[in-house]
Amino acid sequence: MKGAFLNTVLVLAISAWAAFAVDFPVPTGEGASLRETKVKCASNIHQCWFVSYIKPSESICGSDMVTYNGECHLCFRILYEKQSITKLHDGPCANS
Repeated sequence: MKGAFLNTVLVLAISAWAAFAVDFPVPTGEGASLRETKVKCASNIHQCWFVSYIKPSESICGSDMVTYNGECHLCFRILYEKQSITKLHDGPCANS
């Protein structure tokens, strides 16, 4: 019983934490500038929490035709994995 209570508290704590993970606007469309996207990502990446990389979020389509789990996921790829991608549009990519 004690274990179930602790698990419930843990789930509630993680859920509350995930609610504060927010996405932020980045340049969108085929003409979106990678440089401008990097600037927006660098100035807003601190808003991204670990949970925002894995929690269900509004999907976005990257210029590499990969569907990302929101702006935080896209910005992580741009800033830390040195990918040259931008956001094409909200929603999944057509090939996903």
